Amino acid sequence: MTDWPATRAQQIAALEAALQVPGLPEGTKQQILEQLRALQGLDSIQGTATVSGELQGNAIGVNLGTVQTFFGGAQPPTSPAGQPARTATPEQIADQRELLAAHRRTLAVYLRQLATLGSAYVPPSVSSGIREARVGVRQAKSALRGWGVEVEDLPGEEESA
Repeated sequence: MTDWPATRAQQIAALEAALQVPGLPEGTKQQILEQLRALQGLDSIQGTATVSGELQGNAIGVNLGTVQTFFGGAQPPTSPAGQPARTATPEQIADQRELLAAHRRTLAVYLRQLATLGSAYVPPSVSSGIREARVGVRQAKSALRGWGVEVEDLPGEEESA
């Protein structure tokens, strides 16, 4: 196993020595300085996280942007007045519409299987798939409506009583 701190210290020493070479071209010097800063900066990785709302589930990893996570029956965040907490970009709206369409296609497949087999003979996986697809449809519609986007309610998206 490699001793990373020792290896890094050797790399830093080699770069510092290279900077002392007389007549070093400016472009090369800048590249060496960038590499040196990168290696030296590994000890001082810092950051901040601003969390608002509630996360239901696990959050692991690095976020370089905005992450929206909705699990179960969670609703998108809203202000106290019930208005959307923030506006969405056109890309976010397009992504959510695409996700809604995918959940609707999945639901349609499962509903066809249910109609073909009948409720007495439907496998548990079909019933479970219907429930999951309906949850996905509800979440996507809720997110879009939270952003002020009109979304049509289609037959079969909600369980009939």
